[in-house]
Amino acid sequence: MFRLHFQKLLLAGLALAICAGTAQASLTATPTSVTLTCNATTGVPAAGTVGIYLSAAGSVTVTPSFPGGSPLAAAPAGATVAGTTSGTATSFSFSMQNNCAGAWNGQVVVITFTPSTGTAITVNATLSITGASLVAAPITLNCDTSSGPIAGQVAVTLKQPTGAYTVTPTFPNGSPLAAAPAAQTVNSTTVPVNFNFTISTCAAASSVPSVTLTFTPTAVSGTTTLTGTPLTVVATLNVYTPTIHAASSTVTLYCDTLLGPTNANINITSIAATPTNANINITSIAATNHAQATASAPIVIGTSAKTAVNSSTVTPFMVHLAAGCAGVTNGSTGTITFTPDTPGPVLTVTATYVMTSNGNPLTVSPSPVIVTCTKAGTVYTPNATTVNVSSPANYGTPFTLGTSVTKPAYLLVTGFGTASAAPVGLNVTLNPTCGSLPVGTTYTSFSLALPTSTPQGPEVVVPVTVQVGSAATPRHLSR
Repeated sequence: MFRLHFQKLLLAGLALAICAGTAQASLTATPTSVTLTCNATTGVPAAGTVGIYLSAAGSVTVTPSFPGGSPLAAAPAGATVAGTTSGTATSFSFSMQNNCAGAWNGQVVVITFTPSTGTAITVNATLSITGASLVAAPITLNCDTSSGPIAGQVAVTLKQPTGAYTVTPTFPNGSPLAAAPAAQTVNSTTVPVNFNFTISTCAAASSVPSVTLTFTPTAVSGTTTLTGTPLTVVATLNVYTPTIHAASSTVTLYCDTLLGPTNANINITSIAATPTNANINITSIAATNHAQATASAPIVIGTSAKTAVNSSTVTPFMVHLAAGCAGVTNGSTGTITFTPDTPGPVLTVTATYVMTSNGNPLTVSPSPVIVTCTKAGTVYTPNATTVNVSSPANYGTPFTLGTSVTKPAYLLVTGFGTASAAPVGLNVTLNPTCGSLPVGTTYTSFSLALPTSTPQGPEVVVPVTVQVGSAATPRHLSR
């Protein structure tokens, strides 16, 4: 009996000793700090590992965490820690979010490891963003020996959504450029920040082919010490003497939904180097880079072939907007480019679009449209009819099916095009079952719309009368 009691006391003592050892064991991290990297060029983060072990024998569950809003991927799940050496440590893996989202180069995130019993410890994770921090394209800075330097812009964005940088532009001392623009904050991958550069004088730049511009990202004021990778952009210097000239560098092009586009002339002359300078042939090229237009080319060049121009006589180039104002947005702009045969730069004229809406010029005949269908038993036979659509507008009016009224599915309308004094014939018919309409008359409609941007003329509603008539069913005689 005494021996049994002694054994129980001995086991209880051992249990207390083990529990006491576990309670006293503390967490140790290896390493005590970690650097997490992310390549801004590829957007791929690299994982970093922290090992946790106990200072004495025992076992606890350790849960890692970090402050909300930190630019780290989700924290790993809690795990059991039982090792007592760095070699037996339990590993926890951490990384930044994809594309380095929200992270700053040099930013420190405190990671906390909390045991199920005992005292938590912290490990500092320093974020390192490698690769390009900024993005910009090379530019060409022009200098016209007749009118002087022309400013050029470098549009700078972030390579990855990594917060914001104060970006300072510089270039080598002695470069033939005007003073560098002031530093600006760049904080978007989609909305660029423009830095303007200008050649100082044409003479100074005539012997310098290019200048390297450097954009250095640093900490935004009020944040921790953050740095980024400097970006270099090559600025090609182009000094030229013009050979052709436009009476104005701008032109306004008008279009009305009812009357159509109005013609405008751009007057071009050559710039004579000597009194004996002969004619210069130039080519007019269709408008480009009208970012607000909905069609690919709303400007139409009336004279598309090479045309002789000289210094003593003005040569007009006629231009206008597309028929029916198709693809034109009021207030948007486009560019008309003239290219000379002789050595020299192209000439550009900026066109501003003015669009008004005074109605829909489309005229439909006949109206209403009568479409017939014959029903014999359960068999329907639709008949097609032609509807003529015309327009008095200059250059005609493109049109398509409108949406102001709902055309029934059984009514088929095809043949849309550009209406003018010569009408476009629409084919109007019914589907093979005539919509399973009953014998009699059904009234419906469809509408015609102008394929333009806002403002737009009202749609033309075309009333349709559908007449379904019965046909005699042949009788079968029996003998």
